[in-house]
Amino acid sequence: MVQKLKNLELIMEGRMPSNVDEMTNTMLNNLESKTGKNLDQRIKIVEESQVRKHKVIINYLKTEYGLTYGYANLVAFKIARG
Repeated sequence: MVQKLKNLELIMEGRMPSNVDEMTNTMLNNLESKTGKNLDQRIKIVEESQVRKHKVIINYLKTEYGLTYGYANLVAFKIARG
């Protein structure tokens, strides 16, 4: 309950995304600074690896490049959605 109140305070102060679209945009904006490569570069890496399944892409990016689940899932999702 305390964590939910802290998150609500951050949202109200504009320091935390308040919905999925805002969170996705925040992650996309932070991808390069947090991982060293932008979305297009990450997509190219996955395409060159010939890994295709969503879960396998996530595991590949986590294992080979040290991405967190969130960033690996974001890249896999963007690949799936084109």
